[in-house]
Amino acid sequence: MEGDKKPKTRKGKKILEKREPKLIEGIRHTAFLRGTKTSESITGFMHDLYLLKKSNSLFIGKRFDIKPFEDQSQLESLNKKNDTALFMFASHSKKRQNNVLLGRTYDDQVLDMFEFGLEEYQSIESFKRGNTLPAGCRPCLIFEGDLFEYDPIHIRMKNLFTDFFYENSPVKSVDIRKGIVYTIVITSSENNTIFFRVYSITQKTKSDSLDSDGTDIVEMGPRANLVLRRHNIANDERYKLACKKPKSKTAARQSKNQNYDNVGDKRGYLYVNQQDLGTLALRKRKKVKTTKNSKEVNALKPEAEDNEHDQEDDGDDGDMDIEGHDESDEAPQLVA
Repeated sequence: MEGDKKPKTRKGKKILEKREPKLIEGIRHTAFLRGTKTSESITGFMHDLYLLKKSNSLFIGKRFDIKPFEDQSQLESLNKKNDTALFMFASHSKKRQNNVLLGRTYDDQVLDMFEFGLEEYQSIESFKRGNTLPAGCRPCLIFEGDLFEYDPIHIRMKNLFTDFFYENSPVKSVDIRKGIVYTIVITSSENNTIFFRVYSITQKTKSDSLDSDGTDIVEMGPRANLVLRRHNIANDERYKLACKKPKSKTAARQSKNQNYDNVGDKRGYLYVNQQDLGTLALRKRKKVKTTKNSKEVNALKPEAEDNEHDQEDDGDDGDMDIEGHDESDEAPQLVA
């Protein structure tokens, strides 16, 4: 449960369970807040962004006297109360006119904040566009400028803009011709100015274009130039902790010592301990007993072998006599 707070009702218990840390996070909602004083342009810009993120956003009409860079406790309590991970705070003063603050929280504490000054703002109503944005549509984000690649502050800013419009809502598949309705182009410059542009994407038909089907990109608004004033980003250790993904307990373990060959057959390696040959159960044989007679027989074996060789030599000479046809061996002839 959340801290030491105990729910009194079943509904309160479910609310606290939803706020507990989860292995797979849900959609991140955005809170739109206003200060004690706001100008017409800053209110219009906040309202336009609210229309782009209306499905997963919360617009709070009450005004708050908040100074985020001096005290963040009130801002953190509002996000915790409304269960929002992202926030936008608009204010206007003589020292900081048309002030816009974008930020996000982690573990109910502010993680990153960027303060911008709004210049050259044009609302959505000032652009003539024929199409309307469907509910829950996702934009295509395009970042231009080398600062988003090597500058640490702009790299974190790029990550914040991505998180602000991505909202952690996964998309299984996208139809390029019908799924992408509008795109947001964010361009960086050397003088700490961010150019924010929004374009609608429509598909041409054969009646519109004589050549072939194509894509028509028209600026739909809002248009604004955001001048970076102040920023407050988390250190590397806390940022890595916020981006860390815990291991799932139910995830299947990867089998070791297994691979697949070019044919697709599964091959495995099995490692066993060295076998002790001394413990093998071999067949037991009885020991042959030696006696005096056996010793004498063994001693006479060489002499018997020599006699056999001599007899074989004599047998060879007898064969030669038979082949010679001796007259004395011929049988006697009978005379009539």
